[in-house]
Amino acid sequence: MKKEFKVSEILNVVSDHYGIPSKVITDITRRTPKVAHARHVTQYITRKLTYLSLEQLGRALGSDKSSILYGFNRTSIKMHGDTAYRLEVETLIETLKAQQ
Repeated sequence: MKKEFKVSEILNVVSDHYGIPSKVITDITRRTPKVAHARHVTQYITRKLTYLSLEQLGRALGSDKSSILYGFNRTSIKMHGDTAYRLEVETLIETLKAQQ
């Protein structure tokens, strides 16, 4: 059985990695490419490592379920075509797992 990660744990790791405060990542009015990138990665990892529904993820990340799904799908597609990007996301996941 996989460990249930908390959204706050995931946000902290992504925030530290990108140097963007968690509050900025979850602020949907912030749409710069750097913030959007960090938000999409957070949405992807949170969807992968928690049992929360899309609605619950949306509430936790200050978004709605369609935005969570969009960020997840966008990150998934980019990971398939960009090895460096995939390694970046996988490194963040491994960092989270190492903190157990």
